[in-house]
Amino acid sequence: MTVIDAHHRLNFPMTGALASRWPGAFFCRPAVLAAVLCSLFGSANARPAVIVTVDVESTESLPLPQQIDPVCDGGVRCGLLQIAYLLEQRRLAGTFFLNVYEYKAWGEPTLRNIARQLHSRGHDVALHTHPQWAYDPQRHYMYDYTLDEQTRIVADGVRLLREWTGLPVVAHRAGAYSANQDSIVALARNGITLDASLFPGERHCRLNELGLPVNFPGQIGGVTEIPVTVYERHERPAGLGHLLPPHVVLGKIDVNAMDDEHQAVAALRAVSAANLPFVVIFLHSFSFENAPGRVGGAPLANERALRIFQALLDEMSAQQVPVITARDVADQHNVSADDGASGKPSDRMPVPRAEIVVPTLKYAVRVLRSFSTGTRVAIGCTALLSTVAMLWWLRRTGRKGHRSSART
Repeated sequence: MTVIDAHHRLNFPMTGALASRWPGAFFCRPAVLAAVLCSLFGSANARPAVIVTVDVESTESLPLPQQIDPVCDGGVRCGLLQIAYLLEQRRLAGTFFLNVYEYKAWGEPTLRNIARQLHSRGHDVALHTHPQWAYDPQRHYMYDYTLDEQTRIVADGVRLLREWTGLPVVAHRAGAYSANQDSIVALARNGITLDASLFPGERHCRLNELGLPVNFPGQIGGVTEIPVTVYERHERPAGLGHLLPPHVVLGKIDVNAMDDEHQAVAALRAVSAANLPFVVIFLHSFSFENAPGRVGGAPLANERALRIFQALLDEMSAQQVPVITARDVADQHNVSADDGASGKPSDRMPVPRAEIVVPTLKYAVRVLRSFSTGTRVAIGCTALLSTVAMLWWLRRTGRKGHRSSART
């Protein structure tokens, strides 16, 4: 495992707006894109390119129609189109994985409108599969379905997206990362050449069983796997420096999984310094939006996530990081990838390390949560007994002092 210092500065070549295709914006010539992609994938010392991915889907408290372009409490735009707008401000494009199967709940015009808006603004619209919306409500994960069932699910999604955008579908991400080997076969049967469902350490991701590489493209069944970028978060309590051991967890660059902008930038610098082919940044369509605090009220803006995403974009801009889409990757056809079919993991598995400072209380809570249930119970009992003993001692000491005062 290669460990990279989070404070290593980025040094990316200037590439301009690789994925800017919306009306009136700078259009990147195919020759320029090809040259950049060759520089990214053609040598061992390649610099990473960033892929900004957004899973577009409902939550229990935030239905997808309410996520499109809401104005949150305080007049802050906090929806899906705000994510698109922040990218467009910098002449960048994202890859939006749309859960098309929600048309069963909200109607086909609603989902078609989302796909067409994103496509017309120059973004890549890819397939996101949460099959319970259109098939079996009791089976939420792709691995719950047979190969033939998954083939049909993917085929239906491909048909809808192609009708809505006019483009072939080239990329897919399974809902909850729940792809398995049958999912890969189903994608290949439907002409999808790129998958982005692999998330190392995720319990619902059955692709982890196939020996695909971490943080590098993998190749299986004719489909290229672009994994979610992961890094080691070495969390240390604020003010205590290296006096306590770090709390180490595997993290992804997700705007909703970080405490502040400093952590986000440290993570981006760490993974970028590792010379990975790609760095995958993660959002959801609801990343900037929280459910209303009262019935009938406006949704609440997740201002922390907004600041984190803007900080990441500012860092990429300052360091001239190339930003591409999944379609750009699929279109260049010659991604250097490791074969996972043998079930033997690749030797190229760098997991960068980022030194993260967190509030002391959060550090304590996270360390405690990392223990087993039995250990947490033992620690809790010990703390309780220690507190009781301390209170008893203080009370006893106080009584002695009171008696002494009374005698005098």
